Amino acid sequence: GAALSTTLALWLADTQGVAPVPPDSQWDPGKKAVIHAYSFAGPTAGNAAFAAHSNEVIGSRCHRIFNVLDVVPHVWAVADIKNIPGLYGAADPALVKITDVVIARVGALDYQQVGNLVTPLQPSLLPGAPWAIQMAYQHLDGYLQAMGLLAEMSALGTFLNPLPI
Repeated sequence: GAALSTTLALWLADTQGVAPVPPDSQWDPGKKAVIHAYSFAGPTAGNAAFAAHSNEVIGSRCHRIFNVLDVVPHVWAVADIKNIPGLYGAADPALVKITDVVIARVGALDYQQVGNLVTPLQPSLLPGAPWAIQMAYQHLDGYLQAMGLLAEMSALGTFLNPLPI
């Protein structure tokens, strides 16, 4: 959803108005709407040219919120992928090998994050959790924890402990 929200916001901004937008893609001919994008937990949506265009067109109306311990926002940009193996402590050699393969495959694509307004959230690690559980926790409940909302709701509690029927 986060990568799609920034991509859709850019498409809306690019097709707003009349010229030079093709007639079948035009909307809001008077350009009265103001386009904003808010993304949470998003992977990179495109390459450096896409990010530069988005930052130029949407600029300060593009907000990116991410958990520094969430794997998903680290996906596709090489500098971020390199950090994945050590997110939760000592890097597992197998995970280092996997990320090296991913970097070799996607490096030339030059993926970059969009957003001029970036808010990194700093939750704590889930004590004693294995890597896969930590990854799921940080992508879901880590955001709630960092925003002080974990007592009110828990994504993992909902997914892993469904209500009795």
